[in-house]
Amino acid sequence: MITWKVPACVNSLVLILLFFLSGVTAERVSAQEFKPFQLKPPQPVYRNYSLEEGLPSPETYDVRQDKYGYMWIATDRGVVRYNGYEFKIFTEKDGLPDHVIFNLEEDPQGRIWFVSYNGLLSYYEKGKIVRYKYNHIIKKYIGGINPTFKSFKIDKKGNLYYAIQTIGTLKITPEGVATNYHLQNNRRVVWITKIDGDWFPSADFSQIPKDVM
Repeated sequence: MITWKVPACVNSLVLILLFFLSGVTAERVSAQEFKPFQLKPPQPVYRNYSLEEGLPSPETYDVRQDKYGYMWIATDRGVVRYNGYEFKIFTEKDGLPDHVIFNLEEDPQGRIWFVSYNGLLSYYEKGKIVRYKYNHIIKKYIGGINPTFKSFKIDKKGNLYYAIQTIGTLKITPEGVATNYHLQNNRRVVWITKIDGDWFPSADFSQIPKDVM
């Protein structure tokens, strides 16, 4: 049998290499172990909801999330509140002035307002739908028509501003005092007002100057 004598310097080199390789292996294992815990940028999650999940209709006009996290959906068959698990549907039986709801808006008090097809307003407060007490004033100005464009906002003082196509912007105070800012010249001219930094057109969007949109 042949016996090889390895010089002491070679033994030292082997030990150094083994120590180095063991360190590299440990680092690799350590990196692999902590890789699943590395933070990644949040990715949006998309989910499709339909009649099967509980929506009353596939036709929706507006979606808004309130300050409590509830999602509100305006449809042609009422308004829907979604808590992340189930849908709660509100209709005319619950107090809506019309089953077709076009727009949603949250006021400074946290009430969710609904703009219906017939132009009348209602809001959600303390678990129930309440019809706006000055709907008769709105009905008087609308005159029985159903404007295709309606937008509104309530300021911190409780004043309601309601922009209605072909009519103008209607302001109603908490006391029921109404002021109508009429359109000028003809129906195609847009009258706009700025409320809390927001612009409210009352007719054709194409007529609005680009610098105010």
